[in-house]
Amino acid sequence: MIHSGVRKLDEVIEQAWVVEFLMRFKALASKDRIVIFQRKDHIETLGALGILPHQAEETILGLTLEDYTKVQEKARETERKSASSEHA
Repeated sequence: MIHSGVRKLDEVIEQAWVVEFLMRFKALASKDRIVIFQRKDHIETLGALGILPHQAEETILGLTLEDYTKVQEKARETERKSASSEHA
């Protein structure tokens, strides 16, 4: 029971850090101040995420805590699947 309370507190602290980071980043990186280098690996990564190069700046400035949370949930799900397949 205590373990789950500590884990929940860790999640709240992590989310607060993400919100603070996003606020500070967006304040510093106002429109037209982000440079997306058109390197092949960057373009491939954006493509894998379904983002066209001209959409990258808007996408980055539009990131939210919910976006971060979705990625974390997917990572946890992948870890659970990986752990269960290792034990099978």
